[in-house]
Amino acid sequence: RCCLADFGLSLFAESHISAYSSSDWMHKGTIRWLAPEYMDLTLFDQSHITARDIYAYGCTVVEVFTGEPPFNNIKNDVGVIHEVLIKRGYPPRPPAITDDLWSLVTACLTTVPSQRPHVEQILESLQ
Repeated sequence: RCCLADFGLSLFAESHISAYSSSDWMHKGTIRWLAPEYMDLTLFDQSHITARDIYAYGCTVVEVFTGEPPFNNIKNDVGVIHEVLIKRGYPPRPPAITDDLWSLVTACLTTVPSQRPHVEQILESLQ
């Protein structure tokens, strides 16, 4: 059974445990699941806190279907940031994913937090 948790808590924990500067948390291997608003603070909106976890959920679905991290076709974190922020791209579509599920995943991965589905909408579409 899968559970959805607060991905942002891991960033909080890392920033308080780590002796690194605040900009180094992005280099700890989580960038491929991070919502765009973590990469570009101009997109950050405190009123859409759970939308960040929805983005990570979309990335996790891709990982489940491929067995690889999202954006595995991109070799470095800077390339992922460019793909997400500049090109507004998605990870490659896994071949086994249905059209309906891919539509849900891309909705979860939209750059605009307020346009991502709520957990209730995700659960409803998965039933």
